[in-house]
Amino acid sequence: MREIEEVIGRRPNLPAVSIPADQAAVHFQGFPFIGLDITMDSTETRKLLGWEPTHPGLIADLAEGHYFTTG
Repeated sequence: MREIEEVIGRRPNLPAVSIPADQAAVHFQGFPFIGLDITMDSTETRKLLGWEPTHPGLIADLAEGHYFTTG
């Protein structure tokens, strides 16, 4: 999560900062998926569906900056 937050924060020049876990629940209220300790591995999905990704991963895609342009 931290790496995602750091990449997103670079564009508007907002630093990612750590906050204590007990404050995170209040701070991220309304985003129930934040703070979940989930490890995702696409190995099983790839096997099951015969799928191989062809696009950049999340971090590389965010780092490109096209999500942060203003019209």
